[in-house]
Amino acid sequence: MGVLTYSPLAGGWLSGRWRRDAAGAPTSSARPAARFDMTSAANQHELEVVELVAPA
Repeated sequence: MGVLTYSPLAGGWLSGRWRRDAAGAPTSSARPAARFDMTSAANQHELEVVELVAPA
């Protein structure tokens, strides 16, 4: 038995919801708040990637 997990939108980062100018917390209680904590250095890197690949 195996498990194949996949996230086509990088766990929500590429959905367009999370941008540098967007404010707000996750709307789902199923998502950990730390995953989208914009003060985290790792999430700052995620935001840089989103800005690079987002349409203008």
